[in-house]
Amino acid sequence: MNRTRKRVSLKPVFVITILSILLMSGCRFTYSPPVRSSTFGAPGHLAGGEAEAGLGGSIYIPYKYVVRPGGNPSFAFGITDWFALDLGAEIATEAMMGFGGLRFTVMKPHDYRERFSLDIAFGGGGGAGGELCSNASNGYYDDNDDWMFPDWGGVPCPDDRLWDNVHWHERYAYGGYITAGMGWRIVRWVDVFLRPRVQLSKGVGVPLTTWANIQVGPHITPIESLEIHVSAGPSAYFNEYDYWFQLLIEFGLAYKFSTS
Repeated sequence: MNRTRKRVSLKPVFVITILSILLMSGCRFTYSPPVRSSTFGAPGHLAGGEAEAGLGGSIYIPYKYVVRPGGNPSFAFGITDWFALDLGAEIATEAMMGFGGLRFTVMKPHDYRERFSLDIAFGGGGGAGGELCSNASNGYYDDNDDWMFPDWGGVPCPDDRLWDNVHWHERYAYGGYITAGMGWRIVRWVDVFLRPRVQLSKGVGVPLTTWANIQVGPHITPIESLEIHVSAGPSAYFNEYDYWFQLLIEFGLAYKFSTS
């Protein structure tokens, strides 16, 4: 007798698991802010004697339960073809950070002869921002003496911590970042790049927070002086009290000019 075996699909289980992680974590935000949200795209696009003024942005999805979108006005100066200085600011709804860093280009693309590019960049900065128990002042004690937040559906603060009455602009913070970029030139005006990044930050009254993300996307140079990049990838932050996972979309626009 022939028996037909039914194949069980794991797709619903996978989807439910991912949604459970996204909806159950991070609903009572506790984090120190990232030093820098957006990046500068593919490696090897800044030569010695050149400078670029840029504006970047970042969007976290799903938006409702995550850190607000942020923006990065920035300025970079190529000291040599292989070494550059980065300066900028991180501006978000509940964070404002300034940063400075160094960029080392290990390999640069040269049209069709050498398509691969590679760099490493690191830096640090400081300012104000972050949250402890969502910086919520409208909480209350429930019957179990847990501090609850009605704005987040009655989620207790981690480890019975209470909001410390410090607003984001009073919560001084500092930190650093490191990133490595790998690019591949498809045609003369289009590169694709992969860029992982790790950041550590510490705010007043908030535990040390690790931010990690990996971005993939195109870097387009429609004209010699204009750079455009868009990327997306997984992102997460985690610390002693809280963690969160999301999709991070980054975008940037830069105007490049000669200083010589």
